Amino acid sequence: MVMEQLSNEFQGLSFGDHICLLYNDMDGYRKIAIDYITKGLSNNEKVICLTTIILRIC
Repeated sequence: MVMEQLSNEFQGLSFGDHICLLYNDMDGYRKIAIDYITKGLSNNEKVICLTTIILRIC
C-alpha cells in the first residue's frame, strides 16, 4: 500500500520538484529507488540518486 502511494506521488512530480525520503532498511530503499529511477528514465528525464554508501540494487 505504501509503495503504491509513493508511486502515485512520483507521477505528480513536476520539473524542478525535489524529494527527500528516509528509509528504515535497505529493502525499503531499493524498492523506492528502483521505482523512482525507472519511472524517470522511462520518461526520458535526467535522474540523480545520491547516497552516502555504494549500493547494489539489482
